[in-house]
Formats: sequence, C-alpha cells, structure tokens
Amino acid sequence: MTRLTRTRWTGVPASRTGLARTGPAPTGLAAPTAPRGVLRGLRALRMGALAAVLSVAVAAHVRAETAPPPVPSEIGAAQLERLMSDHRCSPRGFADGSLPAAALLRTERGQLRVVGFARGWQAHEGMLPGTLVAVCLGTRAVERS
Repeated sequence: MTRLTRTRWTGVPASRTGLARTGPAPTGLAAPTAPRGVLRGLRALRMGALAAVLSVAVAAHVRAETAPPPVPSEIGAAQLERLMSDHRCSPRGFADGSLPAAALLRTERGQLRVVGFARGWQAHEGMLPGTLVAVCLGTRAVERS
C-alpha cells in the first residue's frame, strides 16, 4: 500500500520501508509522453520548416535585375572588322552582282553571328529576331576550292 501526505505527489510508489508519496493523489491517468529523441526530432523538423518558409519568403522579395543588351560599341570594332574581313562582308551589298552566301547578324543579346544568307534576310524582313549587319560572300577558303 501507499501512503499519501499533503505536500506533493511524486509519482513514485511507496516502498516497503514506509516512505510515502507526497502531494495530492492524481485524479486520473497521466498522459503518455514521447521519448526525448522523438521530441527533439519534432523540434528539429519544426525549425527546419520554419527556416524553409523564411528562406522562400526572402527569396520571393529578392529578384535579379536583367542586364540591358550590350551596346554594339561594347562588343568591339575589332571583332566586327575581323568577321567582315574573314567572310568578305559588305554592309551595302555587292555592286558587281555577286550573290551572298552568308550574312553577319547581330542577335538580340548583341552578339555577332555568321549565318546563312536566307536566315540573315529573314531577320532583315522582320520575320526572325536579329539585325542584319552585312551580307557576305563566304570565307576565303571556300573561294579557293
């Protein structure tokens, strides 16, 4: 048997030595508690979820600014001159009636590309993106063969 006193309830049953429980008797069954490891794991999950929500909220407010396309002068006149020379290009066409084989096209990003004449002409007509810079006869290696 257990003895009860008025000080407090410890939840420890009285031993045979006569030590009694202290405090008022409980009114019902005690609620089960989870082990410490489970409680720590749940706390870690809760903190992880909170950190994820906060990082998504911060990331939603931070946006990258889009850079404007580079100005043609920034790309370099040296590159333009080299391409014009290597591919025998002319910004006005060819007076001798030669048919161009390629075109020099400036992309929307400001890059210079050597493309087929049909693609360059479609850009000139506005059917495809890009700006026609010059028409070209082709590389000198093609001319020799």
